[in-house]
Amino acid sequence: MKGSGCFRFAVAFVVCFLFGPSYGKIERVTIDEFVTEETRNVKSLEPPTSGHVYSLYEGQSNRIRKMFEVTSSGVVTVRGPLDYTRGEANEYDVIIVQRAIGATSGGEAVTLRVTVRDRNNFSPTFPKSIYYGFIKEGAPANTVVQGIGDCYAEDRDQLGIDKYSIVFGNEKRYFEIETRNLGAAGDNSRKFLVLKTTSTPIVRDPAAPNILLTVRAVDRAGSGDSVRDEETKILITVEDQNSHKPVFAKVPIRNEVSENTPLLSPILTVRATDKDDGRNGGVYYYLETLNDLFAIDPITGAIRVVGILNTNNRPTSEVTLEVVASDRGRNPLKTTQNVLIVIQNVANYPPPFPTNIIPNSPPTFPYGPYNFKVREDFPAKAVVLIIRAVDRDREQLRYTLIGGSGDFTLNQLSGVLTLQRPLDYEAGRKVYNMEVEVRDSSNMPVKTKLDIEVQDVDENYNSPVFDESNIQKVARIQESKGISSGVVTVTAKDEDSTGSDGQISYSITGGTGVGIFGIDSNTGAITTLTPLNRDLMPSYKLIVNATDKAVFPRTSSMFLIVDVVDVDYNYPEFTKPIYVASVPEGMPSDTFVTAVRAVDKDRQQVSYELADSNFKIESTTGVIRTAKVLDASSISSFQLDVVARTSGPERKSHAQVNVTVTTKENAPPKFKQSKYAVSLPENQGSVPNLLCIAAVDSNNDPVKYSIISGDVDRIKLDPNNGRACSISTIYAS
Repeated sequence: MKGSGCFRFAVAFVVCFLFGPSYGKIERVTIDEFVTEETRNVKSLEPPTSGHVYSLYEGQSNRIRKMFEVTSSGVVTVRGPLDYTRGEANEYDVIIVQRAIGATSGGEAVTLRVTVRDRNNFSPTFPKSIYYGFIKEGAPANTVVQGIGDCYAEDRDQLGIDKYSIVFGNEKRYFEIETRNLGAAGDNSRKFLVLKTTSTPIVRDPAAPNILLTVRAVDRAGSGDSVRDEETKILITVEDQNSHKPVFAKVPIRNEVSENTPLLSPILTVRATDKDDGRNGGVYYYLETLNDLFAIDPITGAIRVVGILNTNNRPTSEVTLEVVASDRGRNPLKTTQNVLIVIQNVANYPPPFPTNIIPNSPPTFPYGPYNFKVREDFPAKAVVLIIRAVDRDREQLRYTLIGGSGDFTLNQLSGVLTLQRPLDYEAGRKVYNMEVEVRDSSNMPVKTKLDIEVQDVDENYNSPVFDESNIQKVARIQESKGISSGVVTVTAKDEDSTGSDGQISYSITGGTGVGIFGIDSNTGAITTLTPLNRDLMPSYKLIVNATDKAVFPRTSSMFLIVDVVDVDYNYPEFTKPIYVASVPEGMPSDTFVTAVRAVDKDRQQVSYELADSNFKIESTTGVIRTAKVLDASSISSFQLDVVARTSGPERKSHAQVNVTVTTKENAPPKFKQSKYAVSLPENQGSVPNLLCIAAVDSNNDPVKYSIISGDVDRIKLDPNNGRACSISTIYAS
């Protein structure tokens, strides 16, 4: 940081020997991860013995020495905030040694086991800003909204998520939230949002078919902490259900028509509308009872004349038509409207038969052969086609349908072809090859071809659905499993039972596990594609789609977490293969020697053992102390074998500790001070005489000086006289 100030340079030389548990000398303390100026102090140790000072054991890890410091009087403080990490031990063993001023070996050691306590300093975080789901209109209570299986919030704090709630968009009370915990007991890191319908039926608004919800995740807070929350949005598409009948528009229920109205002339058009969308809102028209004189267009609702309206040949001049409007839904809803047609008499009708017509001339089909297409959702009794033949004899013609397997019927007088029973594109015939025969009174038949092609209609009414237990799922697999090992099988159901509409194909479409796991498209069985290593990736996330095989496919998804289970195949590893330490002779039992440390990559607890009557080791910390008073004249050096063991499947490793028992004659030099400090202005250039460090040898031998750690690029130390100088400009930081 630039500005006024001084750079404070401190040097402390202590001979480092790494190991050293002790019996009953562990002090425990808990501190918050939030560290303020007022809470920097971790522990105040008992005042040191006269002529002694406290210091951090130099042999412990750089991380410990960067996180903690201790004053010479024994006040242990943290240098800055400590982060609590979910899933980790969040414990630090800080070894503190009390020695005589200037001493570099021996002394008394205490292990301060510092536990970092989590504070609620993280807000929940949703991976997405918006999620897309779907639900059927009118779905029963407790129906799960599909497509949002991956809707969950992550929280890095220990207490995790408390619950989810809907904060906006649910004014009609269509939905409710269930907070589902897929973690182990007490683990709130895997709480998912499950959105369900209530007992209030969802009514789809055609003008606004989507419902936008704002949902909130609230975390748990410890004592003295504030609750934190986060929001995201869920856009729900309400799928139309066939819930409305067609409604006829207001039209005259009585219509008059002259008996001389030409054939195929429209005399009236009815109109019905349906509030449903898509096919559910489409309308077909047909007559409930077929009529020789009139027919209705199934698409437009136009009623046409199809027979000769000769009142002289009829007992009444009134005809009542029962018009049916049917929607195109899976289970069609219908509405009926009666229409009264009054046939008006016309004078001198029909006109006299012409005398110049050649008798017995055969009829002809002016528009044959016929090729027509009809949708498979076409209703029975609806008009498919009006077939007309002409005859110059003006005789009554009679039509006959040849073929068709009874699926169609042809009115012998009017030539109106209607559907007799519903069609099925998947299970029935797709093309009908038929013939139409017409005869007059001369009984001279004439034929034409009639081909009708059935058109496929999207009957895929339902999407595949994952039930509540499968919409979010956690699976576990050991990291030792090989390629093609089974993980879990996911299952969805489809209510469509016809052909490919109900057949499901599975696929993995997203998440961190793409390419790591594969899925059988037919069974939903998920297997490994690559070897797994928990140290590299402890958990994977997968989005699995279930898609039906319809022409117009529908899809839903589920969310899967795959935890890689650790397999204990690693041995504990010591930080060094050989440790070197020294201890002065004549020191009392429990004198500190050194500390060893082993790490197990499988995160197993490590314990230490030492079989030597002269030394003892603290099983949980690795601190080594003397077990008796040592006499250099008897034995001046020891070679100790330290064993590190792991819990669970027992695995052990060995390290060698070489201990030298020093006398006054062979004791290492002692610094005259335990710490040296100097201040100088910021931006100061090189300083030739920064500090002089002094140490003495018990045998008055020359002392050599060196810097073993620190800013070796900025500070230079004369090896012969201990004079320190700065060799570059120093900035405050």
